[in-house]
Amino acid sequence: MTNSTAPSRTRVWLEPLAIIAFVMVVYPLLIQITYSNWLPHIGLAFAMLWILAGRLRVWVVIAFILARMNGAWINWTFFPHKYGYDYPPGILSWRVTLNADWVTVVLGQLDILCALLGVLYLQYRKVRPDQLGETVGMVQLHVAALITAVLGGLKDTFYVLYVHDPLLPHVFSVFFGHFIGVMLVAPLAAMLIEPAYRDGLSDVLAEAVLWMFPITAVLLSSASAIGGDGREILRRLLLVGVVVMAIRHGWRGAAISLAIVSVGLQVEALYDRGLQSTVVIQSFVSVAGVMGLLFGTARDELVGQHIQLEGELQDNRELRSQLVSAAFNAQKVEVGERRELALELHDEFGQSLTALQAYLRVAKQNGSMPPFDTLQSLTDQMRNNIQGVLERLRPSVLDEVGLFAAIDRGAVRGVANAAGLEFTTEMQGDARLLSHLADTQELMMYRIVQEAVTNIVRHSGATECSVRLRLSERSGQLWLFADVRDNGVGRVHMLTQGNGLRNLRQRLLAIGGVWHWSELNPGLRMHLLLRQDLGGVATIVE
Repeated sequence: MTNSTAPSRTRVWLEPLAIIAFVMVVYPLLIQITYSNWLPHIGLAFAMLWILAGRLRVWVVIAFILARMNGAWINWTFFPHKYGYDYPPGILSWRVTLNADWVTVVLGQLDILCALLGVLYLQYRKVRPDQLGETVGMVQLHVAALITAVLGGLKDTFYVLYVHDPLLPHVFSVFFGHFIGVMLVAPLAAMLIEPAYRDGLSDVLAEAVLWMFPITAVLLSSASAIGGDGREILRRLLLVGVVVMAIRHGWRGAAISLAIVSVGLQVEALYDRGLQSTVVIQSFVSVAGVMGLLFGTARDELVGQHIQLEGELQDNRELRSQLVSAAFNAQKVEVGERRELALELHDEFGQSLTALQAYLRVAKQNGSMPPFDTLQSLTDQMRNNIQGVLERLRPSVLDEVGLFAAIDRGAVRGVANAAGLEFTTEMQGDARLLSHLADTQELMMYRIVQEAVTNIVRHSGATECSVRLRLSERSGQLWLFADVRDNGVGRVHMLTQGNGLRNLRQRLLAIGGVWHWSELNPGLRMHLLLRQDLGGVATIVE
């Protein structure tokens, strides 16, 4: 008992510790680019809360609270000269401060709450990471990102009012930062987590690195050299690359290329002191991201619909080929049966008729009557031959008692009883609809059930056999189901159809029927479906 529960207990403790350790290491690095183009730590929190649902979601919240509290005392800063801090020169500097302004600390903790509320919206809309390939899923992700951004903006508005800071553009920067962080990090995280999105991802990454990195570097370096309006024009040309990647690789291409563009803008902005310029860059990334991701998702859906349509067209072509083949084979079988009937009439009925004529001719020549017993025997034989031919064409019991009674009390039960089978029948649905059943469907159903029971007797080794018919009316059509099952040793992969069942199946397909075999434990089950208009015209089952 202890050994069986030890792994689960270990996992219960290891997963939270792994989440806390990961966040505590990554968060200080991501927080360094908070006041530039986007807020990746907000996106990371959103993605982890979205992907790690259930009890792990609580630990994600705890981990980010601890990481944020750590940032209240220890400030790690990349490129400190960018912010005008009086730190020692160098790329990475740090200092330890005791921040007693607990209002600021508490407001900082609300970032994780903003992300959590956005994720709860996705949970309410039942949007999972594997649904980003659908337009509805991508739109809902952007709505959740907008919720997170609005809450983040409201939180920072309160902070601006609290510190009496007139720098209101900072609020807009926080709003765009929350939105961009979720918009970029969440799709990238879903792309790495979901197996379906990893298919072909290496090709997308290779093309993005091969083309987007050089294009981004060239355009941004040229923009820095030109300055002014020309700089903004060159920046906006990056949107072309995002759109091209969206066309070629869907939303995954858009997300990766947009991340590359954003990193390039981030590097450029490290030496840009103008806050208004930061808001302009953020608005550009937001618009480019929304357009690229939604356009890429629409492209993926169109490609998926095209593939699905091609598959359906191929299925239709195969079905049409099967129908043509079935109709041809049915005609072939019909011609063969007519030939057999002609030979049977010629060989049996013809011989009896010839013998009768010979007896009558001899009697006429001799002036005497032939033996009565001989005439009686010949006429009985002729009548039996004619009845046999008529039964092969259409069993008279169908006209006398109907389909269900013909199966229940006719030759089908006789075959089963003769073999010692426990044979049961059942009629479900509206039995009055039997009178509307077309002759073709009625005869076909009877023949298939008869052949199925005969095969059970011959090959299955079963002791029980049941036949269930069900009739119903649906949308102006009559639906006839048949269920034939046994408790024998047969299996679907061992099933071989003789000429009888094969010919009947070809005819069934020609009139739009469906025939399916499945395994029981033990035995086999044959499920048959026929549909026809109530006027008697059969329709094809899709």
